[in-house]
Amino acid sequence: MGAQNNKVQRVVDPGPLGDSECGAALEVFAKHATEGELSAAGFVRAMDLESEAAFGKALFFVASRGAPLLGAQEFVRFMGETTRGAKSCRLTHLLCAGVGAVSLVDPVTREPRYADPAALARLFEVTWRSLLSKHHPTSCGFDDDDDDDATVSGSRRRRRAYGAASPLDADPFVRSIVAAAAHETKQEERAREGAQAVGSDATALSPEGHVDLSCVARWAERHAPELADAWSAFARAACFGEYAGIFTAPVVVDKSEILGSAGDAARAQILCALGLCASEARGRWKRVYGSGIDGLSFYRLCHQILGWRGPTLLIVKASGSGDVFGAYLDEPWREWHQFYGGSSCLVFALRPTLAVCRPRRGPGSRRDFMYLSTKARFKGICIGSSGGPDTARILVPEQLGDATIAVRASCLTFESAPLAPSHPNGQVEIDAIEVWGVGDQATILSAARARDENRKTRAEHIRKAGTVDKTKFADSDFDREFLFGKTFAQCASNADLRRPVREAANGNNNNNNNRGPD
Repeated sequence: MGAQNNKVQRVVDPGPLGDSECGAALEVFAKHATEGELSAAGFVRAMDLESEAAFGKALFFVASRGAPLLGAQEFVRFMGETTRGAKSCRLTHLLCAGVGAVSLVDPVTREPRYADPAALARLFEVTWRSLLSKHHPTSCGFDDDDDDDATVSGSRRRRRAYGAASPLDADPFVRSIVAAAAHETKQEERAREGAQAVGSDATALSPEGHVDLSCVARWAERHAPELADAWSAFARAACFGEYAGIFTAPVVVDKSEILGSAGDAARAQILCALGLCASEARGRWKRVYGSGIDGLSFYRLCHQILGWRGPTLLIVKASGSGDVFGAYLDEPWREWHQFYGGSSCLVFALRPTLAVCRPRRGPGSRRDFMYLSTKARFKGICIGSSGGPDTARILVPEQLGDATIAVRASCLTFESAPLAPSHPNGQVEIDAIEVWGVGDQATILSAARARDENRKTRAEHIRKAGTVDKTKFADSDFDREFLFGKTFAQCASNADLRRPVREAANGNNNNNNNRGPD
């Protein structure tokens, strides 16, 4: 009896999970556990990561903190941190699993952990295949158009959708991270030289070209802020069956010269990058304007985008170099002589290096987000500026037919970064320019209807402006009433002005009558 009284009863701490979520996590654990503990293989099955077994095993060691087995309490704690914990904690789990580390820093020496570029590339490949889906979620799982069997489970649908995902070109992600680490390393070296202090020689970028994981986390917070939420959504779907919260990659409805065809690694990279940098870019993409289809014309571009009542993405591909850059605009385009737009606007570079430039904050920053005018003194489309259209970050001129636009590396509206690094002179010869409407299906349909109504209204105004009522010309008093009404009214009401005129006229007539023949 004494031994029984001294026996400690382990109570599972739900942590940030609710009662129902904690119960669901325990059910998943019990289903895949052996003798009350979960092995690495069981954890991979529980998290539905059989197609990414290497990533799943690395994630297991993050959850178990290096232990060979995982208990129920540790599993519930991990699920709580992954699905409900702080964003930094969720991002840490993903980064550590992606590069095969237990933590961002060594727990004993506190030295940074480094990841080689190949490991970083695998991280984003896993993100594309396993955290993003091309299929819209439903209450019963994923709506896979290629599967006519409605009885297929959500788990199987998800795996099939991920397995069919196109390969990802991860080089722009890796280049961007390495460049950020190199920049931090230079700043650290300058700080040491200025302070003349002797300290740790650790830098964000090692001599071998490996990157500090903490630097990767800082990069993700700026350039891919949706990465942690994408991982949390996947974990919730795997453990709790909440498919409505899982991320979906952008679904491109129409053909594109810039994005290429379905299955291209470059196309996957662009969609993945925009899906991770801005949640508004996920969903359906409907082409509003494409230079290859609508013609490379400034006024044709304006005709296509004016009236579209929804957010848009402007994407440009440079000729020769293949640089791809653009902007996300959160307000509908409209004809106006001043800048407008909201703080969700951003400019970005997608290839060859990824960069996301968000609105500046603090003294000196401006809110010159977007501008379009075909009638004002300055005609063109401007995105971002330092005080006027002539300092625009991206300038689409009225002479768009020359296939050249102006691009700057900095402005007072958005953060600084080269948008077209292959064109340092700022003049970019373009291969194609496209504008896409983005949002869910209801948003796209509503925006398209609004554009159609806007076009009908403008056409009606033009028709009325060009129509003349010929019956007015049949009125004998038309000239007097409509053309010279003010003149006659003024003369009739001002006798003092008329009298000198009449007297002068009469005097001239009398003089002429008194003169004899020459």
